[in-house]
Amino acid sequence: CCGEHISFMFYHCTTCELSMHPICAMRTIPFVEDHPKSHPHPLTFFPTQASLVCHICAQIKNLDPTYICVQCVFVIHKDCIGYPHVIRISRHQHRISFTLSLPPGEWACGVCRQQVDNNYGAYSCSKCEAYFVHSKCAVDRKVWDGIELDGVPEEDDLIDDGEPFKRIADGIILHPFHSHNLRLKIIKA
Repeated sequence: CCGEHISFMFYHCTTCELSMHPICAMRTIPFVEDHPKSHPHPLTFFPTQASLVCHICAQIKNLDPTYICVQCVFVIHKDCIGYPHVIRISRHQHRISFTLSLPPGEWACGVCRQQVDNNYGAYSCSKCEAYFVHSKCAVDRKVWDGIELDGVPEEDDLIDDGEPFKRIADGIILHPFHSHNLRLKIIKA
């Protein structure tokens, strides 16, 4: 439940290989969540969650409480409730907005370059025809500054056209997607 190490005393399910601290077992889980920003209808806790894919993050998480909307056949993890709607990421020059429906086609994520599943939500750019980003990639702290821009006029955007990396020395950088310094190499043809 909490992702912390289990030791000494805990509850355990041998079928699911799920372990839980006694204190985590005592926490109440709201049966109904009303969060209009995430979904227009009330969301109901769904205890059997092992095979439900979240419409926001496109993942199955056995340890994250799952909620559903029976009216829309919509599935969302508790951790995905409240995902930002409009953001800027360091990998793209325009704002991107969350959408539950992608146009038909095969799209690659603008951050990780893996395929984006059209059946689940993702972020897209309204100015670029084919720019999409997985939800999890978009809100990763390495590419998003944590500021939601929903309701902020675009002309108020503070655009930093500077480098998305830290310059260590001439020809040496520290990029947010890598933990070590990168040295510029020039290969002569």
